Amino acid sequence: MKCTLVLILLWFFVAVEPKIACQSRAIKATKQTLNRKFLNSIEGGDVIHFYRYLRRGANVNTRGFVRTTALMTAALNGRTTFLAILIARGARVNSKNQFGNTALIDAASFGEVEMVRWLLAAGANGHAKNESDRTAMDFALKSAYAKQDNYQEVIRLLKNSGAMER
Repeated sequence: MKCTLVLILLWFFVAVEPKIACQSRAIKATKQTLNRKFLNSIEGGDVIHFYRYLRRGANVNTRGFVRTTALMTAALNGRTTFLAILIARGARVNSKNQFGNTALIDAASFGEVEMVRWLLAAGANGHAKNESDRTAMDFALKSAYAKQDNYQEVIRLLKNSGAMER
């Protein structure tokens, strides 16, 4: 009886336990691949795959190159629909990338009026500073295109939210 029990335990640790560990690594690799494809669908504006990856469990707070979040990717690429869905799904609006930029800083620096409007409505911090000690307002004011209507609207939205000029 003892010999049988020992053989069963030995079989479990030799045959079953490594499979469990391999499955765990495979699941982790699958999640990473899913999240990478999810970010790529946002960047490319691929709505069909975006929804497909969301249904499969893509993380709305996943990070890509230089720790850029899905929300930042949407803001940088002018994807208002994606941004709205990410916010509705619980994406953190004040997350920072490795340079300290938030989605609001990214949107303001590109004069993305609708993005700024959505982010401020979702509670984005207009006073947040990046690693260079610059805010969204600083980027909007110091843009080479600051005189254009879209940048003027971004500046107005930021002022109305309480962001100050320096």
